[in-house]
Amino acid sequence: LDNDMLDRKLAAGELQPITGRRPGDLPFIAAALAHLARSERRSGGTDPGQGHRSGWRQAARVGSLRSGRWS
Repeated sequence: LDNDMLDRKLAAGELQPITGRRPGDLPFIAAALAHLARSERRSGGTDPGQGHRSGWRQAARVGSLRSGRWS
């Protein structure tokens, strides 16, 4: 790598914009990120000890203590 690398790549035509490309997975990624943001707002954050999963987690802990199994 050197300072003239971009100039050489531009002159050789290596840095041309991509045309005619389909969006691919971008809309799905954007939808997943939007869903994650909405669910975080509803649950009050990303703390693993809070939210709708904490009841399941607590029940699993209590169950494992009752059965005498430690993971």
